Order: sequence, then structure tokens, then C-alpha cells
Amino acid sequence: MITMSGLEEFYNIKAVEIMNPIWNSLYVPSNARWDEVILLTSLHTHVWVVNDLKNMELIGIITEHDLLQIMSPEMKERFFGVRKKAVFDKGNTAYDVMTHNPITCRCEDNVKDVLKKMMTFNVRNLPVVCDENKFLGEVSIQTLLKNFKHRFM
Repeated sequence: MITMSGLEEFYNIKAVEIMNPIWNSLYVPSNARWDEVILLTSLHTHVWVVNDLKNMELIGIITEHDLLQIMSPEMKERFFGVRKKAVFDKGNTAYDVMTHNPITCRCEDNVKDVLKKMMTFNVRNLPVVCDENKFLGEVSIQTLLKNFKHRFM
């Protein structure tokens, strides 16, 4: 049986303690080719976009939903400022189609903060960042559930 004190203990765990580390998260540099992004997103629900592989500053995300909107015949003429037909140009990069400035959590945020952001912004995954928005990893709903089960059940 789960007690309120157990739940409070879970809420106080830091995001950095339970996140999927960077080596277990999919990410691409902002200049990654569009066909690479499609391949990666076909294997996973989302791909994080960093400015470059040296600095690892998180600047965007591309999700399955983004790709669904792009492919949909119901899509508006413009998608994130890019003309629909232009989205499929081979010269496009991750930067051209990503959602800019994704919602993030800081490494010092606790699980309670993470859950509030997930609920408020209706997202299933949050990147964990530190100083200068450096990408460290991610927290997903699955990560939260696995950690809760492992620690408290």
C-alpha cells in the first residue's frame, strides 16, 4: 500500500536522479538532414534538437504529431512558418521543421515540478537541462512510472 509519506518522498526526488540519460535519448543537431529526422522519428515518438553536438544546447523537438500534421492533407498551407511543399525539400534540416523552445525541466526540479509541467502543458516527455540549456536527458511518463514502481512497490 502506498502512503502519503511515500508519495511525498517520490515528489521530492530530483529530475536528474530519475531521468533517462543523454545516451539513452534520441537527439540530432539542428543541421541534421530532414530524411535523417524522419527515420529517427519513425523509430521513436520524438527527437530532441540541439544547436550542435559540442555545446548540446537544447533548442527544439520534433514529434510524431508534428510529422502527422506535416503529412496530413488537412494541414494548413504553412507549417511553423514554412510553406507545406517546402517542408519536404531534401535540403531542409531539423531546424526548419522543429518546434522551437520546448518546455523543459531543470536538473534541480523535483518530480512534483515535472508532473505539474506535464499536466499543465499536456506533454509526455520533458527534456532535462542545466546551465545554458545544456541537454542532459529526459523524463517521460514511463520513466516516472518505472521509478515509482521500483522505489515504492
